[in-house]
Amino acid sequence: MNTCLRVLRVFFIAALQFCIFSAETSFSQTDPIRLSDGTIIQCSIPQKTFAVSATSIKAWIEANACAIRSFYGRFPVKKLQLILRPVANSNEISYGQAMPGNTPQITIYVGTNAPMSEFKDSWVLAHEMTHLGFPTLERNYHWLEEGMATYVEPIARVKTGLLPELDFWEEFYEKAPSAFQIDSKANTGLNGVRDFRRVYWGGAVFCLLADIEIRQKTNGKHSFQSALKHIFERHGSFNEDRDALEILRSADKFLGFQVLEPLFVKMGSTSFEPNLEKLWSDLGIAQKGNTIEFKNEAPLAHIRQAICSPKTSACSVFFEKK
Repeated sequence: MNTCLRVLRVFFIAALQFCIFSAETSFSQTDPIRLSDGTIIQCSIPQKTFAVSATSIKAWIEANACAIRSFYGRFPVKKLQLILRPVANSNEISYGQAMPGNTPQITIYVGTNAPMSEFKDSWVLAHEMTHLGFPTLERNYHWLEEGMATYVEPIARVKTGLLPELDFWEEFYEKAPSAFQIDSKANTGLNGVRDFRRVYWGGAVFCLLADIEIRQKTNGKHSFQSALKHIFERHGSFNEDRDALEILRSADKFLGFQVLEPLFVKMGSTSFEPNLEKLWSDLGIAQKGNTIEFKNEAPLAHIRQAICSPKTSACSVFFEKK
């Protein structure tokens, strides 16, 4: 991103933040949440708005931050502003948005009637927190940013006891095909696409295919997680504007072979369509009624199992302590 665009973006973010805090005078600042690695999360919660207590909301924030910290090795930023915007008469946590800045900001839209079960099950906060550990790319490559977060967020939650493993694979099995159910003449790759299904689930399929290949070629020594941690440590967080090919080449060099760059080029700029039916079969994922079941004798079943391992219950304890 050139200097002029960067200045305009910073100015826009500062102006928007000013408007939020000027208009929302009923927002109250809770005591900062201090993570064990020194990260400070300042949360703005509308007074007497939500069906759950501030203590329960704090447990939800800490649990999700714990999962993302566990995935990256540390929380991606040292200070974060989190704003919860109420959605009247809704039972859902429906949407989120992360914005860069001197203090990055995440805004989450929370239903005023959302029960504690919705907070425990919601993927939205973890998804936005995942973005903090990955550089900002050009708009054409939005599918890589969103696909990465779509893939990483549930894995981080499965590994830390916040999500059942079956739920992760069931959603992937159900939604991934939608990224490729389009007119073949219109399929020129994922670069520049705006369709939600192609952006999120096409990008997630890229991550899964890369993860499988990395694990196969390194006999499990490295994974897509290894590549992302390298990108985070070498090229910075959400606040950094980077070239997509630059960071993927860097990760390939770290891994010792080419996997991310060629797959990115193939899926971004060609009509490549993966054979998902074979992929599920090889991973040992089969439909059973309205859900799925695992076939552990499948050739890539060990990779499927490794993707969500090792597991701990470290992050779920925050809900138990609330």
